[in-house]
Amino acid sequence: MEAVKPTDLFYQQGEDYLAAKTEEEKRKVLQRYFEREKQVSDNWDAQRKSEYNREYYSKAKKLRDEMLKLIPQEKLGRRMTLMYENLAGPAPIRAIAADLEELSNLLSE
Repeated sequence: MEAVKPTDLFYQQGEDYLAAKTEEEKRKVLQRYFEREKQVSDNWDAQRKSEYNREYYSKAKKLRDEMLKLIPQEKLGRRMTLMYENLAGPAPIRAIAADLEELSNLLSE
């Protein structure tokens, strides 16, 4: 599928909505817009996850594992280890970066 900018979708949806003559046509325009927007969002998400898996996953996991070896257990306490393999949530890569930063801070204490 060709990359579509969200703004292009927004303006096209607006034009289609204004051209719609009945409430049913307007509802269908909105439904098509939301389906297309979800598809664009899902594609973007899949690309980011693919990029992460290809470029950063093994490096991030190795860095995490090495830091965990160097940090005394007393400093770690009951800290949960983030599962880098299972990206989820609204900003998974940001969560991994924050986790690495937290571990780095524990190392420097």
